[in-house]
Amino acid sequence: MRVRLVAVAALGLASSLPVFAADYPVLRGTSSPSLPPPPMIHEEPTQWDGFYMGGLAGYNSVNFDPGTSAADLALSGALRSTAVEREFAASRLLQPSQFSTRGMNFGAFLGYNMQFGEAVIGFEGDYMRFGKGGSGTNAIGRTFSTSPGYIETVVLSGGTTATLSDLVTMRLRTGYAMGNIMPYMTGGLALGYGTVNSTATVLHSGVDADPLSPPDLPSFNVNSGLLTSNRKSAFMTGVTVGGGVEAMLGGLIVRGEYLFTRVAAQGGVVIDVSQGRVGAGVKF
Repeated sequence: MRVRLVAVAALGLASSLPVFAADYPVLRGTSSPSLPPPPMIHEEPTQWDGFYMGGLAGYNSVNFDPGTSAADLALSGALRSTAVEREFAASRLLQPSQFSTRGMNFGAFLGYNMQFGEAVIGFEGDYMRFGKGGSGTNAIGRTFSTSPGYIETVVLSGGTTATLSDLVTMRLRTGYAMGNIMPYMTGGLALGYGTVNSTATVLHSGVDADPLSPPDLPSFNVNSGLLTSNRKSAFMTGVTVGGGVEAMLGGLIVRGEYLFTRVAAQGGVVIDVSQGRVGAGVKF
């Protein structure tokens, strides 16, 4: 009787096993619930197109080349129509030295970008305040034997004073967007404003190269006195080129760049400006 009860209990247990197995999630090995895939994070690409503006600060080197401004005064004031000028271009001997200045400058920029994939093309204008200037001088004397039969001596002295007060550039920018970083190149036109003033003095004398032979040539001695150009205010036009790297942090723009500018003023004065500058601004 006891054996029969054990057999019935065993059969009941065996018949219940499939039911438990069906409810159990994993029959072999360790059980671990499957994890959902990580969410896809989609970053919006940096948009460079639109208007932007900001401020600039830089360190500059400004070089002034007086050119022929003082020599032109000597030519027009005393040496025009003379044999020594016609045959030897004596006025060109007066060449005031170049001069330069360095320092900090500040300004502002405004621009607009258009983006085509990774390519960015834009237009930008900037204004920089300089207030830099100086002067260069020269004095020289030469003696010439001229075709009319004279020995002529020319003594020249003079100089040029110039300042660069303000500088505006209007440029095209081309860049390559690499996320929120964009290296770029730039170039365009420049307009400067400042002052230019040149002075010159000419001493011109001549004696008969052969006083013992006819004709008898009279000696002469001419002192021009102080000649001045009376050029005070001066507009200057030229070109500018450069490049830099810009970063966009949200709506904030930061940049570092180099810009070379050459402008020419009245009287043949040429001004070269090298600027290393940083800037910060906002994009609209």
